[in-house]
Amino acid sequence: MLRFRQKASLLRAAATVEWVQAQVQAGYQVAVSCEFLGAAAIPIGDQLQAKGIDVARIHGGIDRAPGDLEQERMRFQSGAAAAVVFTPSASLSLQASEQLADGRTATSTPRIGLMHNVRYSGLAGRQILGRTHRDHQVSPWWVSYAEGTVEERIAKTMIERFKGSADTAGADASALERVAELLGVSWLPGDALSARE
Repeated sequence: MLRFRQKASLLRAAATVEWVQAQVQAGYQVAVSCEFLGAAAIPIGDQLQAKGIDVARIHGGIDRAPGDLEQERMRFQSGAAAAVVFTPSASLSLQASEQLADGRTATSTPRIGLMHNVRYSGLAGRQILGRTHRDHQVSPWWVSYAEGTVEERIAKTMIERFKGSADTAGADASALERVAELLGVSWLPGDALSARE
């Protein structure tokens, strides 16, 4: 499953870059959530930079000091970077007009998000969607998948999971069972599927 997801992710990277470019041209600051580094975050960030779009990078895999991640977040929040590519699913604020620690305010430019890698956990998915939502700031989010493939059916299953986990912290694993079924995976032990996400 991991190799399938990584390959699908890498195949979609160029389409994500085109989508981000169009959203930046439409006047948005764009947040791109990625689960993988080499198959998503790094190539997407590199391709955006090559197209002249300044991108903040909030992920591992780059040689830098720990405080640099906050500097990257500030580049996005201040508007210096039109896009941000990130891997954390929680503890990260990217919303417009955020009151910053130094007294400044983040840009009021509307945010739009893309989940480049749909998460197989409803809770993780909900957390990601919340990165640009705070203090009555609401931004649209899109989920990326290859149309007409098993990945589309998985994305639809997980969207339902996101909805179902809106107010719960620990839900059942029925979504994982559905994902395993869609992928034709028979090697997952029953107790793994019945364990909490």
